[in-house]
Amino acid sequence: MFKKTLKVASSEALTGKDKKKLISDLTKFFDVDSCKALIEKNDPIVTKNKLSGSKMVIYTIGNVPIFADATGKGDLFPS
Repeated sequence: MFKKTLKVASSEALTGKDKKKLISDLTKFFDVDSCKALIEKNDPIVTKNKLSGSKMVIYTIGNVPIFADATGKGDLFPS
């Protein structure tokens, strides 16, 4: 699908405070209950991955991408 692989510049696990901020950002676009169920269900490890050479941020649970922010300005869309 892509000609080049995407390289991750940094990766960090989100803490409780960061998860709450992500949920509040997601509620601008999606249903509150479904966002909470996805992020807080069984206390998953949500990881924030910044790609090198761009402002794109990808949020993953395990190795599965759940949301992406193409501009780094908080305009999240599901993946």
